Amino acid sequence: GAITGSVGEVYIDNIDISGKLNLQFTAAFASGTDIDIDGVADSVSVAVKIDNGVWTVIGRFRADSSTFTSSSGPFNGQFAEDTNGDGYGDGVRLTGNFTDFTWPIIGSGDSLDIRISMDLQSGDEEAAFDNVRISGLTSTGISEEAFDKNEINLFPNPAAGVINLENLVQGSIIQLI
Repeated sequence: GAITGSVGEVYIDNIDISGKLNLQFTAAFASGTDIDIDGVADSVSVAVKIDNGVWTVIGRFRADSSTFTSSSGPFNGQFAEDTNGDGYGDGVRLTGNFTDFTWPIIGSGDSLDIRISMDLQSGDEEAAFDNVRISGLTSTGISEEAFDKNEINLFPNPAAGVINLENLVQGSIIQLI
């Protein structure tokens, strides 16, 4: 991780996603404070990049403007998920108890990097995360168009613990273990 000014960043690099589809990021988030999150100054964000591409923000927490308690400006609110990207939390609020949040990761490739950034500028904000997970489905290598009952053969081999799929159009055989 890195700290630059008020921003702390944690990187998780080179996660093998080869052959995976429908990727999802899940992690537990919490905030120990429910009155100190200030307007656009404070945020927690999750960004990903695939195969050294560009960083894409997939999830973010910002101050929920409906919880501001200060009359001198957009101050002293509570973190909530920013579901519409307008810079304010409008979704589920963070509390002192860890809660799982899941966001889809668009794309596929061989390697995934994750960046979790916490920008807590006023000095009395708190946020935490734990139990980061990536999930996805294993690709069979056979496109959806090929799943016509007349275009595939299925050969289970229970003794070996495998299933063989033969694509009759492409002439290829895929082995599922």
